[in-house]
Amino acid sequence: MGNSKSNWTKGRVAIIVIWTLLVINIFSLIFSVFQLELVLKLIKGIEISDLTIEKYDYFDSLISSVTFGLYVISIVTFLNWFAPAYLNLLDRIPSLSATNTQLILSWFIPIINLYRPFDIMKEMFRRSQELLIEKKFISNKIFNISLLSWWWNLWIFDNIVILIKRSFLLPERSAEEFIIGISLRIFENILYIALVIVTAKMIRGYENIEYMILEIPIDKDLPEQAV
Repeated sequence: MGNSKSNWTKGRVAIIVIWTLLVINIFSLIFSVFQLELVLKLIKGIEISDLTIEKYDYFDSLISSVTFGLYVISIVTFLNWFAPAYLNLLDRIPSLSATNTQLILSWFIPIINLYRPFDIMKEMFRRSQELLIEKKFISNKIFNISLLSWWWNLWIFDNIVILIKRSFLLPERSAEEFIIGISLRIFENILYIALVIVTAKMIRGYENIEYMILEIPIDKDLPEQAV
């Protein structure tokens, strides 16, 4: 143990990346609306120049690549904030349910990643609150645990919509099916914007109390948890 270090900078970086994703998703939302109009014109027989179609294809590919890259970065920066935050609490409450290894692996193991990360996150918020009340740093509950439920349900639902959307945007799909795919992408953009806002609020909420966790001395007599 003894891994008690300030996690503020990592939280800030995670939030910055998340807000960047918000901006990209707004651009993607606007682009998807114009793309939908373009496809509807093609179906109606309205002539569209090849140059215009090529530009739309280029921007579609560019936005998709940037979004995917930032999404991967957001996962890394989120876990880079989350793991130290949990370990800082683990230094003071060794009875927490997750080990160092489980913190990361639980996000990537199929089936388990549908519920275990949420359980760990909820435990971190709940036990942090209980510890601060016990140590007289706060007198009342300060976390809205239902926010975590919104965050997790939005994340699960968003990933389901992404999978369905991709199946409708394959090259061999008909124009009508492509319209469904673009419509799903517009819906997913809106969904992801909500997810970004909730995630940023969640991280910031824990940041507001984490400095108090670090002020609590580590009891060297407490048994260490297995890795």
